[in-house]
Amino acid sequence: MEIEISGENGVAKLVGRDAQITLKSGEILVPEKENAKPIEYGNMKAYWGYAHVKQISNFYRHLKNNEPLFVDYNDALKTQKIVCAILEAGKTKKSIEF
Repeated sequence: MEIEISGENGVAKLVGRDAQITLKSGEILVPEKENAKPIEYGNMKAYWGYAHVKQISNFYRHLKNNEPLFVDYNDALKTQKIVCAILEAGKTKKSIEF
């Protein structure tokens, strides 16, 4: 699977499990991969990666200790809009701009 998202400040590219952001300045950002222990959810598919484990753990710490969230409501809404645009592009076979 390959996804490329172009924005006003650069391009984000996801290829399989690898991600890279190339800024217009030429700077390249690559997320660090961490060795996160998987969380056992019961009889479910184990396709969530280390980022989900990190995010879910942060959410529980937020509820328990009021630790700041990695992703707040506004960031989550932006992400959801991107996901919806990707799904729409897949259905229509056209680029989606917003």
